[in-house]
Order: sequence, then C-alpha cells, then structure tokens
Amino acid sequence: GTLADPFKNDETKINFQSIKKLLGYKGTHQIQFKNDMSLSLTGKDLSGLIIKGLYKELNDFAQNESNREFINSAGLFSPKRAVIAIPNNFTISKIQDIIDCAKQLKQFDEVRYVYESEAVLFYYLSHYNRFNAGSTDFQKETMLVFDMGGATINATVVKATKNHQNRGLCITIW
Repeated sequence: GTLADPFKNDETKINFQSIKKLLGYKGTHQIQFKNDMSLSLTGKDLSGLIIKGLYKELNDFAQNESNREFINSAGLFSPKRAVIAIPNNFTISKIQDIIDCAKQLKQFDEVRYVYESEAVLFYYLSHYNRFNAGSTDFQKETMLVFDMGGATINATVVKATKNHQNRGLCITIW
C-alpha cells in the first residue's frame, strides 16, 4: 500500500505483487531468485502453483490423526467438488484461468465458482434468523453487500423475495 510505495524500486527490499492481478493475461513474468536462477511464468502458472501448494497443505492437515473426518473410506483426502470465490471485478478470462488452475489438480469431479458478494448474501440468508433476532422467517429484503477485498471495495445491491409457490427465492442483483 501507501507505506510500501516508496520502497518499490529499492533492490535491498523484497517486493511482492498480487498474482490475482496477473490472471487473465497471456504475457509471462520473469521471476529472479537470489541464486541467479529465474523462471518465466504467467499469472495462471503462478496461481496454479499456489493452488497446488494449498491443496498439498490441506492434504497434510487432513492426514493428521485429529482431522480424520476429512478422510474418505479409502483413507484419502479426496474432495470431489471445488467452489471458488471470485472477486466481483474479475473478467471472464480471469475466472477461466482460476478454474483451469483448480482443474489442473485432476482431483475434482466438478469445479464451480460464486462471486464473493453472492457468497456473503447466501451466508446471510442461510443464517437469517441468527442475524435477525425475533424474526420468524425471511420474507423480503433489500440489502447492500460490501465486499472489502485486498485491493478493491465493491458494493452490491440485492433484492431478495421468498417465493411461496415453489419455496425458493427470487434474487435480483445490481
């Protein structure tokens, strides 16, 4: 942020950039290591490495004796679905890149995504009674969902109405 800006060209400091900003672009970025080795990677390559590392750490976590509820009957950590929370400002190419990264694990039968603001909305609606003490049930509400990400702040207006005919929801998002 602002405090780091004066140091961005200081070679004595270690600098980082969010790889989310590199998703969707086809150009490569040269990553120079202190041992004079370098790698040329795309934002998608970098995201794939992070997802692979996160999956490995989750697998290690699940293999711990105290976390055996995450292990299937064959003794493996093997989730079959992945759901990715997507920032509201992601382009289609960024969304496709992150989905492709998850699919590279060849672990999931299904990879889906949901926008972060929608995830917040569904969490709120699924816990409606907890957030609205004294309310018996959700019927109709207009909400403003603030999504305060690492580099952005988004606001989404949502109008949700309970559909009594099929017991579903009608949701309009702006």
